[in-house]
Amino acid sequence: MFFRLCISPLPTVTRVGHIKYRHGWTESYCHDDNDLIFVVSGEFSYDFADGTKVSVRSGCSHIIPEGTRYTIRAEGDCDFYFVHFTSVKPLSACSEQTVSDELQKMKLSQTKSQNEDKYTDELPVDIFINDVVFLGDRAESLRYRISRCEEFRLGSSPLDRLRLQNSFFNLLLTLSSVSSEALTDSRHQPAALLKITGFIEDNYTMPITLSGLSEEFGFSKQYIMRLFHDHLGTTVTHYVNCVKLRKSQDLLRFTGLSIAEVAYSLGFSSSYYFCRLFKAAYTVPPTEYQKSCRKNRG
Repeated sequence: MFFRLCISPLPTVTRVGHIKYRHGWTESYCHDDNDLIFVVSGEFSYDFADGTKVSVRSGCSHIIPEGTRYTIRAEGDCDFYFVHFTSVKPLSACSEQTVSDELQKMKLSQTKSQNEDKYTDELPVDIFINDVVFLGDRAESLRYRISRCEEFRLGSSPLDRLRLQNSFFNLLLTLSSVSSEALTDSRHQPAALLKITGFIEDNYTMPITLSGLSEEFGFSKQYIMRLFHDHLGTTVTHYVNCVKLRKSQDLLRFTGLSIAEVAYSLGFSSSYYFCRLFKAAYTVPPTEYQKSCRKNRG
């Protein structure tokens, strides 16, 4: 899940801390401000009031909107930083498709400015951050930025406040960058597979078959089957259904469409078949998922 964060004006840091727990612990929280956590070492899990469960480990960040009730649990030692912050607008959940569309718009705008030989130093109004981000080789850089935030937060001079704001802003940009890279990362997939999966992403509402893909791209059916098996560990049919089901979550959560309308819009042969696949994939029927999403939105 992604969150849209307004950065105009820049978010304000209200508290920074570094905590080390030994031999595990369990605590419940509900902060008035947004909460950003970065795990230095160890692993723990969150149980949210809506029944959602999230696990994070060393090298991961986790962002939690203000007013969210949750219980945090760890069985072993754990070391993490936290940053509480406010923003002019509440964090809002958004779908992967929304993020992809917004990133594409930004890219097109930048390309247009470059083609017109224009320069702009305007910052985007919003950035997008995944709720859980694995930093990989950038974990140490993020740890350093948070430790600097902790240092500047203790200061009282206007310069310290300026440095705090700047350091936290760069931290957020790092998280946004890693989130967008994770969404679009496809560096290790063959060009042929990227073409096919891109076609599926663009045409998932239409009937897509192995024979149709073979005819569309001029590849043998055996070659396409091998691409999906070797690089994705699945079949064409299963991949297409996974794309449809992922899109269905967005439709169920962010629109008022009925179950039958969702199934029809995604090109399923029947709402019964859609419901059977959805429950097999997510353990709950789409009706319960939709009710839970509406209830959580209030």
